[in-house]
Amino acid sequence: MMGYRNKEKFTLIELLVVVAIIGILLSLLLPSLQKVRNKMKITVCLNNQKQIGTATELYLIDSNGFYFRQTNWTNFIGNQGTNNLFGGNTAIDQRPLNIYVGDDVKVAECPADIGDKSAWSNYDNLYIEAGNSYQIQYSGDWHSVLYVTTNNPNNTRNITSWESPSKKLILSDWVWRPDRQISESKNRWHSTKRQYNVLFADGHAQFFLFPLAVESPGLGAPDPSNGFY
Repeated sequence: MMGYRNKEKFTLIELLVVVAIIGILLSLLLPSLQKVRNKMKITVCLNNQKQIGTATELYLIDSNGFYFRQTNWTNFIGNQGTNNLFGGNTAIDQRPLNIYVGDDVKVAECPADIGDKSAWSNYDNLYIEAGNSYQIQYSGDWHSVLYVTTNNPNNTRNITSWESPSKKLILSDWVWRPDRQISESKNRWHSTKRQYNVLFADGHAQFFLFPLAVESPGLGAPDPSNGFY
């Protein structure tokens, strides 16, 4: 007959030690996981902008090199937003680049989109609000920069307007504007200060570090002295 064998049990102290070790391991791993997650969002966003760049190139072929007209900052691509934020109520079929991306209007959504926090707005998600996470160089901009597009049919830009297409900013994550406070975490979609995904006129997209603005705080106005226009 086999004798009875007592099973060893963990003591309370041993359990607490195990829990503490697991906690320490998680605290070491979580920052790395967060960095990987942020990097994935940056990569997806860059891919979105490259697809928008391809759509823009196809549009330019069909329009003899002239950029599209639009009525505001957001309604060149994307879904129909939930309100009138800068043209957010524009229907899908009225957004000029949508025909070149087919049903894939989600390319207009940045996965890091957490809305906008500025002196005049406080939105939780720009894609939901405006149908587009990206903001183009529109003629209503308040910078001394040569804009990309306009609602004026007699003043649309041609691709030949850009002397250095690789330095011409076409669009970027919505909150790249220099009036957004870099101290406000909601205006840093990719968890970095002054760094946003940018699409340039030559079709390349880059995780671009904006220069410091002359006025502080800010991201830096897009002008030739800052390396782009």
